[in-house]
Amino acid sequence: MPDGGIEGNWPGPANYCYNKLWEMLTELAEKKLRIWDAHVHIFPPRLFGAIWQWFERYSISLPYRGISSAEAAGHLRGMGVDKAFLLVYAHRPDVSAGINRWLYNFCLNNPMFLPFGCIHPGDRMLNGVIEEALDVFGFCGFKIHCMVSQMKADDPSLTPVYREIERRGRMLVVHAGTAPMPAPWLGLDNIERILYAHPDMVVQVAHLGHFEIEKAARLLENYPRLFLDTAWALGNSYMKVDQRAVCDLIKAFPGRVLYGSDFPIIPEDPGMGIEKLVNLLPDSIIQDVLYCNAEKIIKGLSRPASGKLS
Repeated sequence: MPDGGIEGNWPGPANYCYNKLWEMLTELAEKKLRIWDAHVHIFPPRLFGAIWQWFERYSISLPYRGISSAEAAGHLRGMGVDKAFLLVYAHRPDVSAGINRWLYNFCLNNPMFLPFGCIHPGDRMLNGVIEEALDVFGFCGFKIHCMVSQMKADDPSLTPVYREIERRGRMLVVHAGTAPMPAPWLGLDNIERILYAHPDMVVQVAHLGHFEIEKAARLLENYPRLFLDTAWALGNSYMKVDQRAVCDLIKAFPGRVLYGSDFPIIPEDPGMGIEKLVNLLPDSIIQDVLYCNAEKIIKGLSRPASGKLS
């Protein structure tokens, strides 16, 4: 049940009706519809500061700039989120191990978060980073951000990473679509090549595969272990999308789409993304997108039974 911590010190648009948002979230709770957010970012403070500066450099104003890890966790709990996929990523070699250790300790103290570690193929101790993250820490998998690493998803240097994810029955979350801006290392053709090469690896493509959702639909037809998340995918002040096309895609593949917010790296309250989904989708689908699909994926992963992270 949401506890009223929606607005706090981190408001959305000034004209937004938070009473309406609170009523919607309360109604979901009364229907016993839970919320699993499959796309959340919290980083060590110094790295988080650098990420906010990057957005500021490109004149992208985000209202949650400067939010602390504790405040971010509290905000999600306040709107009724049960579990969240906590995604970190490495922007250069040899930072993965330190970020992953921070992530492990943070998730121990905040069990609502399901950790997805970071990896960079240039890490000098690559095998050690993989083993510590997946075997010692029991992470759900890895997040790779092709835009940040400036590397195609099917770059041969990533093959050892995918092989170990697949072998251990874990999961890859990857930003490889052309949204919010195209780049030479982005595109879903690169994703198709890794899906073909690693058919047993569960893959979550961020942002519904924008701006290639027709291609994303074709991939969903052909690769049963592929999933998409809705982070930024329903549009906002910085990214305009065809909401009808988004709705049609979700209706066509209701078991393959996960609600995700990208919180706190978003220009609006994460509850507004849930509101868009509720307004677009029939009741028969909304529970799958909000939590059932994500929960099924996590239950299907092969994580160490002795791990401290649930």
